[in-house]
Amino acid sequence: MAGELGYSGRRWSVNTLTLDFGEPTTAPQHYSGLFNPPDLDAAYDAWKCTCGPGSVAALLGLTCEAVRPHFPGHEQRGYANPTHVQNALRSLGYRVTSDWVKPDHKPYQPAFGLVFVQFGGPWLAPGVPVGAAYRKTHWSAINGAMAYDVNAEGGWWRVSDWAEEVLPYIAKAIKRCDGTFYVRASFEVTP
Repeated sequence: MAGELGYSGRRWSVNTLTLDFGEPTTAPQHYSGLFNPPDLDAAYDAWKCTCGPGSVAALLGLTCEAVRPHFPGHEQRGYANPTHVQNALRSLGYRVTSDWVKPDHKPYQPAFGLVFVQFGGPWLAPGVPVGAAYRKTHWSAINGAMAYDVNAEGGWWRVSDWAEEVLPYIAKAIKRCDGTFYVRASFEVTP
């Protein structure tokens, strides 16, 4: 990847964009274990379970099959946008507080929730429809200092390692991605 990846405190810089969560909240963890949905691969093959439903399942300690009914239309769409994820969480009985950020602002790190990561490229140019940018996004669960990623071996990584190793790996796999990423929105999840 072109550019530098550096860490200072809780601030990650990749090329010119920054992943900066500031200090995590002190909200309690609602699921104390770090759960890896055992049916993730089978769910992907059966109904295109992607990062949105997979991250919700991991966060809440559920199988992917258990969250499937809460993502109506996912099998046909093959993606989950913020509305889909928030509706799924609410139908599972959780409250969701969202924080939308811009690339140059510090996102809020949920103590227990999800982050919606935007990867950089020509789809972020002025005038390009938001739908084009949403096609280059990714969901991950956050539980304290740990991040769950459907693409990461073992699922759960320390947030700092996830930001340094997993997200750049995903960025490299995205055609025309410029190697940058930022948290577009974060979602705190409470019962």
